Amino acid sequence: MIKKSDKILRRDFFKAGGAGLAAFASTPLWMGAGNDSAAPDRTTPAAPVTLKSTQLELVLDGRDGLPYEFRLLALGTKMRGEDRGAKIEVTLCRLDPWTFTTIPLAASWSSVTGSQADFRFEAEFDGKRAATFTVRYVLEDSTVHISLESVIELAGYELIEVALPRLVTVREEDGHAWLAHGDGGGSVVSLDKAKSGRLKPNTFWGKVLASLPMVMLGTDRAICVQEVTAYMDGTELAVEGDAGHRRASIGIIQTHRVNGSLCYDMNTGPNTPRNCGNSGTPNLMVGQKSTCRLDFIGDIDGDGKLDWLDGAKFARSHMPAIPTHYYDDKLIYAIHCDQPLWPKPGATFEQAGKLIRDVATLTDQMAQVAHLWGWQYRGKDTGYPAVAEVNPRIGGYDGMMKLMEEARKVNCACTLSDNYDDAYKSSPAWDPAIIERRPDGELWESRNWTGENSYIIGMAKYMQGPGIERVNYTCERYKLRETTHVDVLTYFSIRNDWDRERPASGVKNLVEGRYRVLAEFAGHGVDVSSEALRYAFIGKVSCFWYAQQPLSDPFS
Repeated sequence: MIKKSDKILRRDFFKAGGAGLAAFASTPLWMGAGNDSAAPDRTTPAAPVTLKSTQLELVLDGRDGLPYEFRLLALGTKMRGEDRGAKIEVTLCRLDPWTFTTIPLAASWSSVTGSQADFRFEAEFDGKRAATFTVRYVLEDSTVHISLESVIELAGYELIEVALPRLVTVREEDGHAWLAHGDGGGSVVSLDKAKSGRLKPNTFWGKVLASLPMVMLGTDRAICVQEVTAYMDGTELAVEGDAGHRRASIGIIQTHRVNGSLCYDMNTGPNTPRNCGNSGTPNLMVGQKSTCRLDFIGDIDGDGKLDWLDGAKFARSHMPAIPTHYYDDKLIYAIHCDQPLWPKPGATFEQAGKLIRDVATLTDQMAQVAHLWGWQYRGKDTGYPAVAEVNPRIGGYDGMMKLMEEARKVNCACTLSDNYDDAYKSSPAWDPAIIERRPDGELWESRNWTGENSYIIGMAKYMQGPGIERVNYTCERYKLRETTHVDVLTYFSIRNDWDRERPASGVKNLVEGRYRVLAEFAGHGVDVSSEALRYAFIGKVSCFWYAQQPLSDPFS
């Protein structure tokens, strides 16, 4: 209800509106944790390893290297750790013959130094030593940092991943217990009403929660917020047990290498087969340390109750700051000018100019950012990775330059929508050397968006070569100022390149490719917006086009 007036000024309406618009070829053993309420409980550790701060005491099982109990000293309560007596499980690859296995492990030894506990593991493949690694816990106030350290792979073997799927647990018997996550729109479910299940693997990223790798467990006495801070590590959230005895748990999958034996969705469209690896497929080294944090909190907002909002507010409090406030109070939209399948353009540059002026009139000269889609070659998704020709059917180079200049007179930054992921064989800049490779070693051919199948660019190798010159050319030739839009750049924050000669994990393509695009545009004073909010771009991109679709929740 509007108390002072039943009228809303157009400028205020658009301010509010602008803010709102903005593989599986093998299955690890831990995926089989079912709905067995009779499964044994973890007994009190015979050789506990304890870390203590002024706020938290962490008791670890010295045999298995897993948390047994979290004693929240500041809150006067406890939360359970891994409560089933399960072990850490490791997935290994033997290169010759090419074989994968997943096995449970106990720690070979442990050590404590101040606020840090290390557990060393030695993994064998058919009785032969294959890899060693350390799982490290570091206690900082009420936060537990968990990382994978000191990985050594013996000749002929590779470490794929280390699974710790049950780090913290709540039970229905604990009183009012609940679970929450942000995947697919998110949900909050009371444990006494929750269905048994687990978060479903993502089509493209498996257990990686690319948008928001945070899950929560809580009671009326304490909350645990788990944040998986490594971009290619997996997140686990599961509910098991019968009514009255349900348990919810959270955990992580520490990924050291991308599993080359699995089958992957290559974004070739619905009902198309996945592409599977073979004996020549590299298990890509991720190249980023596996890290995770567990934060134990109480009533953050001081409203006298504990709920998921306390966890959300805590998570927000330590997110990186937004890079720029340039987009504040601006109306941001796209003008779809042309694509080759259309009999005539959707909007010529002259028509786009009229639209921009009309919007300015309707919004009392409110600041705008207008992205031109289909400005190049024969329209949207044509010509890439070349950007040297402006679509003649909608007005050509001179028409676009005039539109951009005229738009500024009505408080509009008229700019481009570009794309650094897709390439086409018909492009004058076509070069198979910059195209990513699928798990089977072939060029990564993707989908037909507007008349021709695209191929996926390997961002790391592209930005070591022609990508930088493309940014320079685009900014100078089209006189870009302040902002531009690069479609897909953030959506696929993680894309692997199985190129046998120049392999690149999703992290390598992210850091050396996608981040490099942002940096090169920033060098010209141009900020980049993109297609969808992704965790890896929080603190690096300020404006995302919303692309999250609601998914069915496995727990409700």
